[in-house]
Amino acid sequence: MVAEISWAKNIVIMQKCKDPSERKFYIKMTRRYGWTKDVLANNIDNKAFEKYLINQTNFDETVPENLRSLLPSPDEIEKIINGFDDKENPIEIFEQM
Repeated sequence: MVAEISWAKNIVIMQKCKDPSERKFYIKMTRRYGWTKDVLANNIDNKAFEKYLINQTNFDETVPENLRSLLPSPDEIEKIINGFDDKENPIEIFEQM
């Protein structure tokens, strides 16, 4: 897999990523989307791998459709975990759920 992208991009990945699965992710994404060295470095710095992992959910596959309306959506759960904007009232949001 390493031979599928340029040596310069491999060096960027090896220097910035210590985890083997993270390295594999960036090699695959670089190959698939044709990222330049600068775009690759920017994606690594912006934690694209972590964001990709966080956004994976099996909500639709595991929760029966008739129960989904009773539960907060993944977006609402993320708001609960990450906090609310200053303008948002958490009590109002919970009452709307």
